[in-house]
Amino acid sequence: MAFAPNNFQKVNVKVNANQQKILAYLKSNPYATMEELSETIGIAKKNIFNNMKKLQENGLLRRVGADKNDW
Repeated sequence: MAFAPNNFQKVNVKVNANQQKILAYLKSNPYATMEELSETIGIAKKNIFNNMKKLQENGLLRRVGADKNDW
Protein backbone atom coordinates (compact mmCIF):
# COMPACT_ATOMS: atom_id res chain seq x y z
CA MET A 1 0.00 0.00 0.00
CA ALA A 2 1.05 3.56 -0.51
CA PHE A 3 -0.31 6.92 0.41
CA ALA A 4 -2.10 8.68 -2.41
CA PRO A 5 0.16 11.58 -3.40
CA ASN A 6 -0.68 14.85 -1.67
CA ASN A 7 -4.26 13.77 -0.93
CA PHE A 8 -3.89 13.50 2.83
CA GLN A 9 -4.01 17.26 3.30
CA LYS A 10 -6.56 17.96 0.55
CA VAL A 11 -9.24 15.41 1.37
CA ASN A 12 -11.78 16.45 3.99
CA VAL A 13 -12.71 12.98 5.24
CA LYS A 14 -13.31 11.75 8.77
CA VAL A 15 -10.79 9.12 9.77
CA ASN A 16 -11.44 6.97 12.85
CA ALA A 17 -8.80 6.06 15.43
CA ASN A 18 -7.97 2.67 13.90
CA GLN A 19 -7.62 4.21 10.45
CA GLN A 20 -5.25 6.83 11.88
CA LYS A 21 -3.16 4.03 13.43
CA ILE A 22 -3.11 2.16 10.11
CA LEU A 23 -1.97 5.26 8.21
CA ALA A 24 0.69 6.06 10.79
CA TYR A 25 2.06 2.52 10.78
CA LEU A 26 2.07 2.29 6.99
CA LYS A 27 3.87 5.61 6.75
CA SER A 28 6.84 4.17 8.61
CA ASN A 29 6.43 0.58 7.31
CA PRO A 30 4.97 0.76 3.78
CA TYR A 31 5.45 -2.98 3.12
CA ALA A 32 3.59 -4.13 6.25
CA THR A 33 1.19 -7.05 5.89
CA MET A 34 -2.37 -7.14 7.18
CA GLU A 35 -1.23 -9.76 9.71
CA GLU A 36 1.45 -7.38 10.99
CA LEU A 37 -1.03 -4.48 11.14
CA SER A 38 -3.52 -6.67 12.99
CA GLU A 39 -0.97 -7.66 15.63
CA THR A 40 0.42 -4.14 16.01
CA ILE A 41 -2.88 -2.27 16.18
CA GLY A 42 -4.73 -4.99 18.07
CA ILE A 43 -7.76 -5.54 15.83
CA ALA A 44 -8.83 -8.47 13.66
CA LYS A 45 -7.51 -8.85 10.09
CA LYS A 46 -11.06 -8.45 8.80
CA ASN A 47 -11.27 -5.04 10.50
CA ILE A 48 -7.87 -4.08 9.05
CA PHE A 49 -9.16 -5.07 5.60
CA ASN A 50 -12.40 -3.07 6.01
CA ASN A 51 -10.59 0.02 7.31
CA MET A 52 -8.04 -0.11 4.50
CA LYS A 53 -10.85 -0.45 1.97
CA LYS A 54 -12.48 2.71 3.37
CA LEU A 55 -9.15 4.55 3.24
CA GLN A 56 -8.75 3.51 -0.41
CA GLU A 57 -12.29 4.64 -1.26
CA ASN A 58 -11.58 8.03 0.34
CA GLY A 59 -8.35 8.44 -1.62
CA LEU A 60 -6.04 8.34 1.40
CA LEU A 61 -4.44 5.03 0.51
CA ARG A 62 -3.79 3.19 -2.74
CA ARG A 63 -2.55 -0.24 -3.62
CA VAL A 64 0.76 -0.53 -5.42
CA GLY A 65 1.65 -3.81 -7.07
CA ALA A 66 -0.23 -7.04 -7.62
CA ASP A 67 -3.22 -8.06 -5.56
CA LYS A 68 -2.14 -11.35 -4.03
CA ASN A 69 -5.37 -12.06 -2.14
CA ASP A 70 -3.27 -13.15 0.83
CA TRP A 71 -5.80 -12.81 3.56
